[in-house]
Amino acid sequence: MKLSRSFLYFFLLGTVTSCQSNRNCCDEVVCETVHRYGVALDPNDWSDRGQDGQVVSMRKDGVVVNRCYDSGILHGECTYTFPHRDVIQRKEVYDQGMLRQEYFHYSSGVPQMQTDFNGSDQKAVTVWYENGAPHCKEMHDNQNNLLNGEYFNIEQQVESRVESGNGFRIRRDGQGQLESVDTIQNGQMVLRTAYHSNGMPASVTPYANGVVEGERRTYLSGGEPSTIEAWQNNQQHGTTQIFEHGEKRAEMPFVNGRQHGVERRFRDDGATVAQEITWSRGQKHGPANSYMGSTTATDWYFSNRPVPNKATFDMLSNQ
Repeated sequence: MKLSRSFLYFFLLGTVTSCQSNRNCCDEVVCETVHRYGVALDPNDWSDRGQDGQVVSMRKDGVVVNRCYDSGILHGECTYTFPHRDVIQRKEVYDQGMLRQEYFHYSSGVPQMQTDFNGSDQKAVTVWYENGAPHCKEMHDNQNNLLNGEYFNIEQQVESRVESGNGFRIRRDGQGQLESVDTIQNGQMVLRTAYHSNGMPASVTPYANGVVEGERRTYLSGGEPSTIEAWQNNQQHGTTQIFEHGEKRAEMPFVNGRQHGVERRFRDDGATVAQEITWSRGQKHGPANSYMGSTTATDWYFSNRPVPNKATFDMLSNQ
């Protein structure tokens, strides 16, 4: 989106400072210097000369940002280094305020990903392994739906495709290790199966409209189940079951991403309740009952803090 020159003028006039200046920098930036034709300028001189040239920013996280302007509009290359290093992590290419290309690099400096923005309709994405071999080529529409994709293993063999918005996307890390297999339908991911380093499934996660939605399952590296989770709108919502050695060990209730309700823990048979813990909005709040044969032992909590008894809990609740 092309920003107005008047907006950029006031933005830059308020934020650009030199390293020698006594003006306050923004929270992220340690100092900024304005250059034109390789010569450092005072911010006022830069504004008087048409706001052409480079603005070099040093951020608190160690990243050096170099932005190029033409009459106050982003134009040309803008770069971002890795923290406390000279190696470029990200590069953006602008044409009179319009982002045309974006690049990411591995810490070694080798290209990792390139995105070409083809007008307002589509973008082309290319990803490389760290050895320089291409991993995938994708085409997305302006809603970020995946239209077409071709995916290669590290030996440069095609191992999956997405065509007309449907198919499978195989994701690997920079060294070629399998990370996940994504099921794509109508341009969107509807299922992601992630893998352990030994090739066994680590999780199976359903998606709807770009967020986690439905029953998510996780597994240990040996293949045993670890959890069965209920998700709604990208948050745990419902009952999560936890397993050990293939047997159910606990049921945890969630509401909007936080534990809420009565958690139940089970004995070795996976059916006999050994403990019940009351939760409220992510904190232990109320009774925690432990069952030993015919005996019940009860501890009380108020907002995650243990309290002596129910009378104390009630008193605090009524304050």
